[in-house]
Amino acid sequence: MPPIRGRKAKPACATTSSHRANTLGLGDQETAVVLDKLDCNAGAAKATIKRTFTRMPFRVPSLTLSLTHPGGSKTSVLVVCRNISRGGIGLLHSAYIHTGTRCTVDLPRLDGEVDHVEGSLVRCSHITGQVHELGILFDDQISMERYLDLDPATGYSTFERVNPEDLKGTAVALLSSDIEARMLGHFLTDSNLKLRITSDPDEGSAFVAEGCDVVLIDITMDCAEEMAIAARQASAGTPVIAVASDSSSTTRALAESLGIGGLLVKPLNSDKLLGMLAECLLTTRTVELDSDSENALSPELVKACIEQLHGIINDLRNAAEGDDPMPCYAMCQQIKATCSPIGLDEIEEAAEKASETIAQSMSITESHKTIQELIRLCERVKSAA
Repeated sequence: MPPIRGRKAKPACATTSSHRANTLGLGDQETAVVLDKLDCNAGAAKATIKRTFTRMPFRVPSLTLSLTHPGGSKTSVLVVCRNISRGGIGLLHSAYIHTGTRCTVDLPRLDGEVDHVEGSLVRCSHITGQVHELGILFDDQISMERYLDLDPATGYSTFERVNPEDLKGTAVALLSSDIEARMLGHFLTDSNLKLRITSDPDEGSAFVAEGCDVVLIDITMDCAEEMAIAARQASAGTPVIAVASDSSSTTRALAESLGIGGLLVKPLNSDKLLGMLAECLLTTRTVELDSDSENALSPELVKACIEQLHGIINDLRNAAEGDDPMPCYAMCQQIKATCSPIGLDEIEEAAEKASETIAQSMSITESHKTIQELIRLCERVKSAA
């Protein structure tokens, strides 16, 4: 996998010299050499180590790390970022730091903004000379799409290891062959998913209409579009995964045209299937009610807001296939207004970003990326039971 580079962090006050990009004194080229060597050495051990979240290259030569030491003193240093996952980040620093130290990492987002993500140091390993690798565990999982340019149609998963028992709900699958249906059932034997598998689009549409949490569609079938439309009509928030024979640009374009976010390439295997299902089911943003707040909304009103949000997303998806940017702009503004009272700050920001992109470019083509990202975020929202 080629290195994925994040946006450079903005300069910040640090205890290191203002002429040094990081505590190791490494420039961009030197940083690349060190990281290449570390990644090469780590490749041999990769097969024997299986983590919960996939570590993805996130090479930032200068990133601000703020530390609160056990005695209460606080310092800020500029470090090298090596990789990142939903649950944590790997950094390079010039000195030892005690595990358990509280810290805040300034993560540069793709849109140019910076998030201050809190966590704790869980590992400090001496690599060579002054180089120490820091492992930081985030307090809360992050949304990787904010920091890395990831294409869902490539079939990536931010989960490296999935406990099948964590997968719950109902999955509807439209598959072309009985053997694939049996394989799917075999791979999900230990999960808590209720499987409803069929090769008949009418039966599949009926299953979806009765309610489900995720839909898998073999897009090599002639009836794939019919099934995808049925899934969207039943609920805009239901994630849909495409099952295909390859991941060619043609296949990915077809999946995107059907409003499908994830892609599974045949032959199916357990790791790929569990990872993609986890991406759909374990990253869902649930809106919880704050009953102590004076401005707390009733469960009924929150549910109505989310239903309205999913309705707007259906309309936005259709409008994005046209050539008039103004309906898309209006819908992004609607989404922003809907998300604000129920605390969906991340989606509110994404809607604002999409609105700005549309207003500046007056082009759906140039705004495509921000619109699709907004749609993906909205699809993952559901109300608390």
